[in-house]
Amino acid sequence: MSIQLLPEGCRHIEMAVHDVPAACGFMERTLGARRVEQQLVRAITGVVLDIDHMGCGGAVFQFCSVIDKTQPHQRYLEQIGPSLTNLNFGVADVPHAEALLAAAGGRTLTKFHLSLMPWDQLLGPGNAKPAEELSDGIFADTHDQLGFDLEYSESPLQGAAWQQALGSQSPRRTGERIERLLRLRVMVHDLDGCLDRVQRLISPDCRSGVYHAWQNATAKSARIRLAGLELEYCQPLRAEGPWHDYLENFEQGIGTAVFQVRDLKSAVAAMPAQDVALAQGEYLGCRDAGQGPYAPSATGYRLNARPILGFDIELTESE
Repeated sequence: MSIQLLPEGCRHIEMAVHDVPAACGFMERTLGARRVEQQLVRAITGVVLDIDHMGCGGAVFQFCSVIDKTQPHQRYLEQIGPSLTNLNFGVADVPHAEALLAAAGGRTLTKFHLSLMPWDQLLGPGNAKPAEELSDGIFADTHDQLGFDLEYSESPLQGAAWQQALGSQSPRRTGERIERLLRLRVMVHDLDGCLDRVQRLISPDCRSGVYHAWQNATAKSARIRLAGLELEYCQPLRAEGPWHDYLENFEQGIGTAVFQVRDLKSAVAAMPAQDVALAQGEYLGCRDAGQGPYAPSATGYRLNARPILGFDIELTESE
């Protein structure tokens, strides 16, 4: 039997960064992201990690800097710099998931019991499961199996959805820059092998099949949804180009978040010039590299924000 992800979807997209306030400020200024889940943040920050949560495009981004250097985030910062470290999902059965991942070669890196969290304070009395029914939370090295590390636990809630109970989403405002998070781009050495492992490990009840597959002389790509989150797996086929360079400079993992915007020109115009310069903002798909500040032929816009956020950003009007 495979791993059953809970229908609440991806709880957090997690990063290791050097400066959490700087990362949150950059995301707020460039994308209009806002702080969310602040009661949860106050309960978990300042122990082994400094943490803050930013909501953007229907997803929650958890920025972490290291206090306790035994945490898995420290390896990322030491070896490859700021990084998108892991995705956090709820699962139906933690011991079963841990056993399956271990059999496939995954390794449990850290384990903590959810009873250590003040759930009655966070959710209100009676809304959390009794302590004896709470599970472990596990951070696993699953890069070789899934293309990214996985954090998972069972739900601590009696019935409500995670997002409703913890205030994951802020009400939309008029003129919101970001429509939604479209997908995360996962760079891998062996696309077919990785997607085969994902499909064997994750139950078909909570994922899609593989779709939007293509290949040319230089690269190949395919997509899959896990509990509603679209992942675009990409593999370079030549020893040149940006995808090859990514794998040479970093390691297999998630490198880019792609967001949909209603109007590309206005979304870029709203970004402070100093932030655009810092992240070397650039239009994508332009026919004429010499075009001015706005390129009418552009298909998207890129912020090379990994040193700040742990991942790069792409904006597009299309899906």
